[in-house]
Order: sequence, then C-alpha cells, then structure tokens
Amino acid sequence: MKNQEILKAVQERLSKSIDSINVTIEIYDTDRHGAAPHIQAVYAGWNKMDRRIEELDKFFSVDMFCMGIEQRKDWVNATAEEKDIFVNQGGHPSSYKAV
Repeated sequence: MKNQEILKAVQERLSKSIDSINVTIEIYDTDRHGAAPHIQAVYAGWNKMDRRIEELDKFFSVDMFCMGIEQRKDWVNATAEEKDIFVNQGGHPSSYKAV
C-alpha cells in the first residue's frame, strides 16, 4: 500500500469514530536510517493536543495505528470540562468511558 493510500484509509476509518482529528504524513529523522515518512494523527487531549506518530515502514499496520486511537475515542470526543473533572479525580485517558 502506498503512503497516500495508507493516509486515505486511516482518515476514512478514524473519521467514523473521532469528532475532530487531523491525519497527515510528515518526514521525521529516525535513529536507524535518517529521514523517513511517518503518519501523524493530532487530536484533542487534556489541555493540549495529543498526537500519535508511527513510521511508515514495512511493519506499519493501519489496523494497529487506528486501534491505538479508537480505544480512546470517548476521551478524544469528551469536552474539556469532562476531561478536567476526570483527570482531577485521578483518571487516565485510556480508561475514560463516556456515560
């Protein structure tokens, strides 16, 4: 699968469950082999934007990348007020469930 096809597949899948997310392909330096393309998803975190970044190498999986974000869909889609209350009670974003 080519990088643009991967980008489209990720964008289409995540747009079904995440209200506001921006997915792009960026070039980042790596320790192993210099500059390489990475897929980056930026979404609302707690008091900042969170991001998930993975190198687009032979090990990349659209399913695994998307599942890492989809598991937090309730958190990503929550309001800033809901996130503040949850975090101030000692909660972690990965365990947040909308009620």
